[in-house]
Amino acid sequence: MEPQPVTSIKTQLGEGPFWHDNAIYWIDILDKKIYRHFPVEAKTEEMQLDQYIGALAPRSKSGFVLALKNGFYFLDKFNGSPTPIIDGGTNSKVGYFNS
Repeated sequence: MEPQPVTSIKTQLGEGPFWHDNAIYWIDILDKKIYRHFPVEAKTEEMQLDQYIGALAPRSKSGFVLALKNGFYFLDKFNGSPTPIIDGGTNSKVGYFNS
């Protein structure tokens, strides 16, 4: 059996895929997006951010932790608004937390 793509989405810099709540999640650092794909429904959703994203991880209770250009954030639900938890500053030469 040959591996097959699960979606036709092409990312500029896709990273960090993981399985969570019956979906595959991944990020596109340069497009500032989070994606999730539900294989059973063959449905892919995307969430646009206003900052570069370097990492996405599920929280033990619910929601996610995001590493964005200006710090760390909680995300309570997909397509919700990130809530800042640690300010990383705006003078980063790298541009995002993932270097």
